[in-house]
Amino acid sequence: MFSALEIEPERQPDWADWDKGEFDILVKKFPNDWRIYIFRAIQRCNFVNVSQDNKGAVPKKILADIAKANKLKPKNPYVDLAYIDYYKIQSYIFRLRNASSSKQIDDNIIKYTTSVISHNPSQALRYMAVSLRGSIYLDHKEYQKSINDCNEALSINSKYGGTYYDRGLAYRGNKQYKLALEDFDKALIAEKKSAVRDYSIYSIIGETYSEMKDYKNSIAYFTKSIQWEITERDDFKKKYGIDTEIVPSNILSEIYEKRGSAHFDLEDYDNALKDFNKAIDLSPEYSYTPHNSRAILYATTGKLDEAITDVNYVIALDKKFNADPIENYQLLLKIYAAKYPDRTNSKYLELFNSMLEYAPSEAAYSNRADYYERVGINEEALSDYTSAINLEPSALLYTSRGIIYGKLGNLDKAIADFNKAIKMKPTEAGAYYYRGVCYNNMDNHSRAVADFRISARLGYDEAQNTLTQLGEKW
Repeated sequence: MFSALEIEPERQPDWADWDKGEFDILVKKFPNDWRIYIFRAIQRCNFVNVSQDNKGAVPKKILADIAKANKLKPKNPYVDLAYIDYYKIQSYIFRLRNASSSKQIDDNIIKYTTSVISHNPSQALRYMAVSLRGSIYLDHKEYQKSINDCNEALSINSKYGGTYYDRGLAYRGNKQYKLALEDFDKALIAEKKSAVRDYSIYSIIGETYSEMKDYKNSIAYFTKSIQWEITERDDFKKKYGIDTEIVPSNILSEIYEKRGSAHFDLEDYDNALKDFNKAIDLSPEYSYTPHNSRAILYATTGKLDEAITDVNYVIALDKKFNADPIENYQLLLKIYAAKYPDRTNSKYLELFNSMLEYAPSEAAYSNRADYYERVGINEEALSDYTSAINLEPSALLYTSRGIIYGKLGNLDKAIADFNKAIKMKPTEAGAYYYRGVCYNNMDNHSRAVADFRISARLGYDEAQNTLTQLGEKW
């Protein structure tokens, strides 16, 4: 994450024993040196566990250090390297609070770093500025700009693995996979003195191979990442007699889930299930993705009850964290279709009611309307189709509501809806057919036949059959 202690000689402060990271002591000795507060805030950030539970919660001590540094920092931002860290940590804090609110501070960082570069700074400051700007461009998916900044940073200092790592991610974003893999290998070599990063690099290589659909290599690198943690943990236990996690369990859980997904793509469902189960066991409180992946696996292998249980679990998490559950409801609907072929089963009504209770949507209303229509409760179907139209009107919805109006005997409103459907989509074959049915019921046979012909020519089977029965050509 941050590496305040791994800086170039040019940026070392004039503090005794500063490199030990004893910033609490240094704050007492040098209370007016703003850089100490920055470095202490960075040190504290390295111990923040960013997760769904504390997303948005920035520890008060970090905020206090930034506020103090802000008061003490010098006015000239182009001479002190600590300014780079100041902006870097500001960006981090905004992301910790809310990723969507970070754009303004990111724009400020880009303006600041660009200004630093234009002031012809020292090599060390230039390196820090282009590195930071490149990472911001990477976050914003401006991959070529990020690559350009990484290239400049590496022309100044080619020894830092993090820059190769960032450039590799930018190449991957551009789908330049060969260059990405080369950079990740360089990052591994550059980071050999600090192997704590190896597991994350192995994992990102695994992800890259997955994007390339080279799942065998993907599995191999995810396995390397997992094995790294096992080896480091064993070594630590032998050395200190303490069994403790080296890679945070939630991160390790993600790696198992990704390896499981690669197994799934190879149709190796047994090993995929083992990895998804392991991912859930490692971090049950943050197991949204592995539960979702396992649900798809269960559905694929015909274990529909288990699939339903897992999807309901992730929907509950969606609700807990105010996320949109519509995609998972749609997944559950597909599983129901396999388990309950009879669409009049009351399980469907329970599902649609649940969808509407939490997040009213066009899909939920139209699905429930279809259910009511199937069981013959046309008034409720009419109400739900109207609600769906109010949220997201479409030719299909107007056609569906028109059919209900027809069943209820309100032919004028039915025709009005079919007209709206045809205006929105002139190739809506069903609208022509059912408008023809209404005209036929109103004894306007010539207009009925005309509509049946248009519908038949658009490929609507019922219209073709009706014309055949009437002895009419289409």
